[in-house]
Amino acid sequence: MVQINYFVYHAPWWLGDWSVTNGEHDVINSLYAGNSAQRYYNHVTSMTTDSGILFSIAALVLSVSISVSPAIFGLSALGWAIVASALTAAGVAVGALTAVRDNDFTSLYESTYGNEHSGNKYIWMFDSVNYYYPSVTVVGSLASSIGMYGYLSNMNTITVIPNVPVTPYGAISGVALVASISGSAHGIAKSMGWNNWGYEGAYS
Repeated sequence: MVQINYFVYHAPWWLGDWSVTNGEHDVINSLYAGNSAQRYYNHVTSMTTDSGILFSIAALVLSVSISVSPAIFGLSALGWAIVASALTAAGVAVGALTAVRDNDFTSLYESTYGNEHSGNKYIWMFDSVNYYYPSVTVVGSLASSIGMYGYLSNMNTITVIPNVPVTPYGAISGVALVASISGSAHGIAKSMGWNNWGYEGAYS
């Protein structure tokens, strides 16, 4: 399920009082239910390194959107690009990834499990993508970013990876990576509409 909202810059009256759409905020939701939730949780919590934890969360959350609407880059390159950017830009969070795995991610799973009947457990994750169009220049410096979050059963959110500016991955610019993820969001919307869930099969 995706939601897409646009950023509109409104110039002050002394600059002409004009407006321009300069970016968008895309939310890509991924819901793992039943045995898929259990396997997802087991996979993430089996990781023992910061990069392993981060990659397993990123790759699995993004795999849903990419399977519906393939991004410009392959999942492997895209997943590792997000790892590289998060490790670079969110240095404070890196040392806490084990705590994220042991506490926050476990809270996502156990909170939903504790409030659901056996077999109805789930993990609801979402990507938050801020994509500022490189072709539109406005006042101020706006950095495209991606973050990963989850919903508890009471709909409170947990931050798994805070929104951080995406840095280049090899020859691929950070903006191109965010544009690719945003393109997946639009592909999902074109395929199944906004705010609609689509079934992608069980996670194995």
